[in-house]
Amino acid sequence: MKNDYGRVYRVTIQYNTALFENGEKFIDEVMPGVRDGEDLLKLESVDGDTIKTLWTVPEREGVHEIENELFYVLADGQYGSYSCEFVE
Repeated sequence: MKNDYGRVYRVTIQYNTALFENGEKFIDEVMPGVRDGEDLLKLESVDGDTIKTLWTVPEREGVHEIENELFYVLADGQYGSYSCEFVE
């Protein structure tokens, strides 16, 4: 059985353009940790209504930690939607 713990995921977020005029405003208001240089989160790109980050999941946790966090950060889909892709 494959262990998906302690991995890095690319998280792609498509934010709600009706609520946020651009990606920079979305980051500043909803995900300031990306700019603060949090250890587990790294901004990859902002392109149109899409933001890509690299998110490191702690060794003893799983991708469900990202899903749980984004449920609250994105206000259960009100602020946007996301997808996760395994990187390493």
